[in-house]
Amino acid sequence: MYSPMKYLMLVFASFSMISTSLAQSPTVLFYGNVISSKVEDVLSEEDKKKSKDQTLGEVEIHVFKNDTLTTNIYNRSTGFYSVMLEPENRYQIVFSKDGYISKKFEFNTTNIQVGSDVKSLKLLTDVTLFEKPENADFTAFSKRPVARCTFNEERGRMEWDMDYARQAFDQFLRLAREDAAMSASKE
Repeated sequence: MYSPMKYLMLVFASFSMISTSLAQSPTVLFYGNVISSKVEDVLSEEDKKKSKDQTLGEVEIHVFKNDTLTTNIYNRSTGFYSVMLEPENRYQIVFSKDGYISKKFEFNTTNIQVGSDVKSLKLLTDVTLFEKPENADFTAFSKRPVARCTFNEERGRMEWDMDYARQAFDQFLRLAREDAAMSASKE
C-alpha cells in the first residue's frame, strides 16, 4: 500500500500528465492559393461568369507577430502559399504585389485548447488580389483587415468572423463603385 505522501504524489503526477496531454496549443497552418482578379468582375455578375481568375505568383507575404514584422516571404509561381502560425500570438498577414490591391488578415492563436493528438490546425484559404484600377485609391481598404480568424472552442477549430468579413467586403464594394462612377464620369 502507498503512504499518504506517495499516494498524493502519484495523484498529482497523474493529473499533471492528463492535463498536459489535453491542454495543448497547436500551430495553425494558413495556406492556399493567391488568385488574380479584376475589380470590375466583382461589380458585374455577367463579367464574373466570364472571368477567368488565374493563380498569381511572386506575391510578397508580410507576417507580423504581435505587431512586429517577423517574416517576409513570397508565394510560389503556382500561386501556392503557406504560413505556419505559432500558438499564443496575434498575427497580421499582408499579401501585396505591385499593381494589385493589398489584403490584410488577422489571426488570434491564443487560448487554443485541443487534444494531444492535434499538432496543427489547418486553415485552407484562397486569397484573391485585385488589379489596381487606374487612378483609384484603395489605401483605406488595404490598411484594414479583410478578415479575422479566432479559435472556436465549441467546434474545436479556427473560424473566420463572417460578419466582420462582410463589412470589409461591403467597404471594398463601396470603394469600387465610387471608382467606377468617377471613371464613367470622366468618359
